[in-house]
Amino acid sequence: MTYPYVCPNCENNVYSRMLSDRAIGRCTALHAEEKAIENAPSNGLDSCTLYVTTFPCFHCAQRILDVGIKQIYFVESYPDIDSINLITTAQRIGKDIMVQKFEGVKARAYFRLLSSWRRQKETELYKSRIR
Repeated sequence: MTYPYVCPNCENNVYSRMLSDRAIGRCTALHAEEKAIENAPSNGLDSCTLYVTTFPCFHCAQRILDVGIKQIYFVESYPDIDSINLITTAQRIGKDIMVQKFEGVKARAYFRLLSSWRRQKETELYKSRIR
């Protein structure tokens, strides 16, 4: 069974692009990091920690740096040299930000726990769109 990874904004199949070149950053949908920043309390995110599934794309890395998040933990690497360079440059010029891969038993458990839930939600979304 294939799952629908069609972006409602740009109508691209994000999953097939993700497999070929991981081009999530080119999608016009709001990313999880942006949504978290948008929904954060108005008193700011300075010195907060962000846990994400993949290394932030370039656009999300810019937003993270702008709001002052100090720590990022990610599970999956994201081969976007521009976002890596952006964060590295920020660190080099004195920006206090730490990025670390989240590994070990807890990271593996995350995928084991959420993968079936994710498939179910994606299937429900697909079925609701074809009605």
